[in-house]
Amino acid sequence: MTRYQEARQSRIFVDKMTSIPTSIRNEQDELLSFAYDVVRGMDFLAERKFCHPVLTTHKVLLTEDGRCKLYDIFPEAMAMLKVKQELNQEYPPVAWLAPEAIFMSDYTIASDVWNYAVLLWEVFSLGAIPYAGFRRSQMEENIRNGNVLLQPINCPGALYNVMLTCWNMSKDKRPLIGSVKRQLQSAFDSFNEQYPAKISEGGTIYETCE
Repeated sequence: MTRYQEARQSRIFVDKMTSIPTSIRNEQDELLSFAYDVVRGMDFLAERKFCHPVLTTHKVLLTEDGRCKLYDIFPEAMAMLKVKQELNQEYPPVAWLAPEAIFMSDYTIASDVWNYAVLLWEVFSLGAIPYAGFRRSQMEENIRNGNVLLQPINCPGALYNVMLTCWNMSKDKRPLIGSVKRQLQSAFDSFNEQYPAKISEGGTIYETCE
């Protein structure tokens, strides 16, 4: 993050003939940018039948200019093997996993959708830990009973609604990751109606100079 901030500052120019890249105009802009970068990566993987089991903010790398990159990916057929390894750890990442992965040893791209929504919650909670302070049994009980995470203070209602659709207990009723990406794009569009900007191919927001 330190390197990102330094790189971002070095890319701000006074030349009025050029646009000024400011990938962080304000806090919500930054969070939307991170969330959109990640969902673009997830959509890219899903199209190629790859998963990112146990996706958390710790599994997202930042380039010097603030672009998000994913690592630790697996073919869909091997994803559950990775999840089983994680569940056998002393502190398994239960809070991020879809119910079918926890209780039925079943992990698919639809499980990634659930997982991505938890990452969204992390991002808009400014790095809070989901179900912080809960024991594993308590987390599992909440997930089994459909007690989802509450809306973060920094999260727009439209994005929280996206999370809720992703947390459908039935994996067949969750949106496809491509649909989630389009909803994030709509969030960008809505943001730009209030703060005129241009979104690049990579999802980074740029202000323009008159």
